[in-house]
Amino acid sequence: MRTKSLGFADDRGSVVLEFLAFGLLLQVSVLMWLINISNLQGQQIAAESVARHSLRAYVLSGTQPQISAEQILNDFGIKLQPQLSFTCEPDCDSTGSIVRLQVMVGAAKAQAVAVR
Repeated sequence: MRTKSLGFADDRGSVVLEFLAFGLLLQVSVLMWLINISNLQGQQIAAESVARHSLRAYVLSGTQPQISAEQILNDFGIKLQPQLSFTCEPDCDSTGSIVRLQVMVGAAKAQAVAVR
């Protein structure tokens, strides 16, 4: 027995089209977003590590923060150049002076402070 069509369009084959249009496009955009968030988080962790360890190396052994920063970023596998802002109050040599290092790696910022 044959049923009479009520004028609705035939839906055969639309599942594949819907999967391609919505499934893949949404999955690709979500994947790209997750990769960007992951990169930003890695840069933030690297910036915090650079700030802390570079300042510590300077205070304990006098190693220049730029040298330590480049080595730490190399260990993280980050190819970006860090931007460092190094300040000492009142000076960098006297006991009790406040030493501050601000680091920017990509879009991530971090700061470390120590007393000499």
